[in-house]
Amino acid sequence: MAVHAQLPHKHRPRGDAAVKKNGQPIEPNIVETYKIGNTTIKIADNYIRTDPKEVEEILNRFYASAWRIVENMSREEEGDGVSADRDPQPAE
Repeated sequence: MAVHAQLPHKHRPRGDAAVKKNGQPIEPNIVETYKIGNTTIKIADNYIRTDPKEVEEILNRFYASAWRIVENMSREEEGDGVSADRDPQPAE
């Protein structure tokens, strides 16, 4: 997807880098590193969630986000001109 001119791309840390313990950021324990083109993917094993309730909450957020994407794509295909990343277009 192209980056819109009014919304320039900003490089920021990804994932759970902001998770803090006792007010201090948790240092990731990198166990795998992959390089694909210009992208570096680092796998940290100390960010794995094992509490069933926490896992369920994460999955629910994931499913809700995915469903919003499907609904937006469906609206775009129906031609109403509205999507999550664009302003509504005037009707012709």
